[in-house]
Amino acid sequence: MKHILVVDDDRLNLVLAYDTLKSFYSVSVVNSGIQALKFLESREVDLILLDIEMPVMNGIETLKKIKSVAETSEIPVIFLTGLDDSRIEAQCIELGAQDYIVKPFYAPGMLVRIRRILELNELRKNLENLVQEKQKKSSTLRFRRLLLLRISLMQKTVIPNFIPNMLQNWQKEWRLNLDGKEQKLEIYTIRHCFMTLGRLECQIIF
Repeated sequence: MKHILVVDDDRLNLVLAYDTLKSFYSVSVVNSGIQALKFLESREVDLILLDIEMPVMNGIETLKKIKSVAETSEIPVIFLTGLDDSRIEAQCIELGAQDYIVKPFYAPGMLVRIRRILELNELRKNLENLVQEKQKKSSTLRFRRLLLLRISLMQKTVIPNFIPNMLQNWQKEWRLNLDGKEQKLEIYTIRHCFMTLGRLECQIIF
């Protein structure tokens, strides 16, 4: 279940937001920007509903703090405020807020906006993961081609006594470029290739 953090210094507003959201999401509430930042240091949330007019640290200042920290910068923020001011709304959107809802809010409309933003954020995460996975696969394929090229060159030109030292150097490259199962697979593949070629004359410990 998605987790939403509601930030408002007005207890009634917190209760109204909590009652609206509790059937659909896991909901946490805090009554200041400072408490919100402290909460985010130890808890993960999927979306923040943020008031603007709060003492000590207002909502705009809180948003700037949230966006300045790498761990929280990608959390969608919706302003939920009594300020019906188009200039302030534009400023909030410019600073990175996803939406701006004026209180008193219309519950069905707010739920639709929240669901839409959560869906878009999930889509963004999925696309980023897909790109990273493709980049990782592409990097692995390029590295494998490099290894196969070196095998081919060594088969023709390298004196057998040099092979152990070169394999140890390659081991460092594998550890820098690959990890886990992929690293082991590449190591075993290259060792098997050398064994097949009859070039490995001593045991190399990986």
